[in-house]
Amino acid sequence: MGGWSEFQFAERRMPTLDELNKAAPDTPVFVLDLLRSSAVESRTLRAVGYTKESPNPPAGEIVRDAAGNRSRACRESF
Repeated sequence: MGGWSEFQFAERRMPTLDELNKAAPDTPVFVLDLLRSSAVESRTLRAVGYTKESPNPPAGEIVRDAAGNRSRACRESF
């Protein structure tokens, strides 16, 4: 198995939605974290139909800011 862990980076965290959007502005992104969780960017969230009003997916979380906007990448635990 391959993959990465947020603990191998200085920030020790998952990437933010803004970081993924900037890294791949025109390409849907799905980042798998050691088969434990995943992160996606805005284009992918739109493609699957997630909006500000969408509930969290089963066994997952859309990390939001105080205004309810997606502020971090979507994370889903498997």
